[in-house]
Amino acid sequence: TPPEPQTLHAVLDNGLTVIVREDYASPTVCMTIFVRGGQWLEGEGKAGVAYLTADMLGRGTRDYSREQLLAIKEKLGINLWATAYEDYIQLEFNGLSKRLDDGLDILDQMLFYPTFSEENFKAAKADQLQAIEAVEDQPWEYTHREALADLYERSPYRNLVIGEAESVSKLSRKDVIHYYNEAFVPANMIVVAVGDVKASQLIKQVEALWGIKPKKKAPEIKLVQDEPSRTVSARHVFKQKDQNTFNISFLAVGVKDPDFLPMVLAKRILNTRLFFKYIYDKGMAYRMWTRLHPRMGQARFYFEMGVSDENFPVATKGILADLDTFLKNSTSEEDLDI
Repeated sequence: TPPEPQTLHAVLDNGLTVIVREDYASPTVCMTIFVRGGQWLEGEGKAGVAYLTADMLGRGTRDYSREQLLAIKEKLGINLWATAYEDYIQLEFNGLSKRLDDGLDILDQMLFYPTFSEENFKAAKADQLQAIEAVEDQPWEYTHREALADLYERSPYRNLVIGEAESVSKLSRKDVIHYYNEAFVPANMIVVAVGDVKASQLIKQVEALWGIKPKKKAPEIKLVQDEPSRTVSARHVFKQKDQNTFNISFLAVGVKDPDFLPMVLAKRILNTRLFFKYIYDKGMAYRMWTRLHPRMGQARFYFEMGVSDENFPVATKGILADLDTFLKNSTSEEDLDI
């Protein structure tokens, strides 16, 4: 009888947290590294620097150029990337377990030996500004951007993670290096691996590779609170599109708040109800989602929908009426069985 798969958790002497879960269903491994902070460490006027820092991790390291990194990943058939989210920067390796050593080598280079050359900085910044400009022609991203700006006043969530053209255009290479030096310390990182690996062996391997990095204090992440608005803020922007794209947003709570899990359940119930109502029963929407993403700070509870011009007034009023009905009525056992 094969041994029961283990899940091991370790905190190394320098503060690095390692979690490994054995799963032998397939000969693959997924390793994710979370670097805490995200937008919270950017500082006033530096929106987008977390995204820019994450992007530059794969644009050149001490031992590999960007072209070499791409060639190695293609040759080995592995998926390895880095990007920024609201609360953290994420690096991830996906591939066959026999390629894990190669993946660890590249992750090591990206985590601890990025070069941040001036040439790569200019290229990454130009790409980011181009992506920001493209938001104008992406209805879903555009409505998110406008909703965030209205919903949040103090929180860095008021900006898209990619930042705004005004702030990104002013970012310097020194800003990227400052962000990196503050966030990328072992005590501020969590390594999570799942797959065809022996947990105890991988923890020893990670300890030998990254446990020797100097111990430094993790940056202090100061969360701020926004007050829920008591008035409705509506924004309508004309775009030459065949469909109306809209979202209705409310200020919610963070993952550590005791009300977060009940709100997750409410989101799931509403998502099921409204999706079938507006997509299948009424046939008035081509897209309908109810969303609540986990956040360290105050999350956003929102509905997003795509409808035709003639259905737009009915849809917006209908969503608010459905929400009002949900809040005024008790939840059934059938609703909870989702």
